[in-house]
Amino acid sequence: MHNLSVIRIQNMTLRNRNATLKIRKKKGNKTMNRPGFSPMQNFSAELIERVGCISVWQMYTILYKLCQAKPSVVKYMLHDFTAKGICHFDSKQQYIVAGKSAYNQLQKFDKNTIYGIAVALAVIEDPSDYKTIYKPFYGEDLRFMSGDKAYAVLVNKEDNISKLMFYQKQYDDYIKEAAKRYIKEEKVAEAYSKLIITYPIKADMKTAFKNVESLELTMPHALCFTEGNGIFEEIKIRMAEA
Repeated sequence: MHNLSVIRIQNMTLRNRNATLKIRKKKGNKTMNRPGFSPMQNFSAELIERVGCISVWQMYTILYKLCQAKPSVVKYMLHDFTAKGICHFDSKQQYIVAGKSAYNQLQKFDKNTIYGIAVALAVIEDPSDYKTIYKPFYGEDLRFMSGDKAYAVLVNKEDNISKLMFYQKQYDDYIKEAAKRYIKEEKVAEAYSKLIITYPIKADMKTAFKNVESLELTMPHALCFTEGNGIFEEIKIRMAEA
């Protein structure tokens, strides 16, 4: 059982949590300038560092939407990154992991991050918001903003309800804290990050819907089902708003 002080530390207050995301977005246009790097290279290097891993297909897609970069240009850049120790490929060159090599870095491949980026690509309308994508140190699998709305992605199995109960408990505690300050639940819901509950490819939709409905979730959320031939190609998204 988590007391309110622990939850407050983990999630920040509603004001600080969303302010942090807005600051991240505003400062997103000011990437760290690396000597000799173009804006595209700076953005790409920072994105890889923020998410830890990303599929090559996703990298191509993001850079094409952001700056119309050709695959050949992106491929050359990524190989240059490997030479500089910014990232490395897997043996089949299907995904990228931050760090010099698999034997000399803290980041590891995480398929949940790949799913999270797929959701971000489907939800984000303005490519400039790609600069808000990042992987938290704990909790959700990915966070990002689209416009002024904050989103969190949680990859979940169709029969796993314990994670959802945990996040609903956090939301309930927020509501209680807000009520003490005479803040209505509607206002909390508007400011609260929307949790996109994402299911891996081939997940059982009926089981997922049944389990979520049984919880009667009141936190801002949506169900997301993924389709495709594999996580290293295009992942298609089917979103069910709650």
